[in-house]
Amino acid sequence: MSIQIVELNPAGNFEPWEISKLDELEKSQAASKLEQGLLYENDTMRLLVIRLKPKERLPFHKRSQFYSWTCNTDGLAVSRHKNGSITLIKFKKGATHFWDLGENGTIADFENTGEELIVIHVIEYIKQFDKAIKNMSA
Repeated sequence: MSIQIVELNPAGNFEPWEISKLDELEKSQAASKLEQGLLYENDTMRLLVIRLKPKERLPFHKRSQFYSWTCNTDGLAVSRHKNGSITLIKFKKGATHFWDLGENGTIADFENTGEELIVIHVIEYIKQFDKAIKNMSA
């Protein structure tokens, strides 16, 4: 069980972006964290569930430095990132993936480009605990 990530567009290249997505990204540069699907939050972590129907999309939002996904379904999605890169993400039910987005995290969207419902559980690790979590996953 794995997640495959394919770069569709490199960082720094905004040429293939739709104007509407560029406008939305510009307006969301100070975007807050994702609140949709929030199940639990404390001083160390946030637990969210993402449910997206085919062609449904989460708008640009702040992604924390370090988080993990557990996929409850197979799926296919596209994510556009504030640096211009666009990635295609193919995942299998039961797959888990850890993301390290660097010191400042990032701003990105997430769109279900597949034919089935996507369900993903996300754990965002609060900043002060990122270093400990990184050491555990190394």
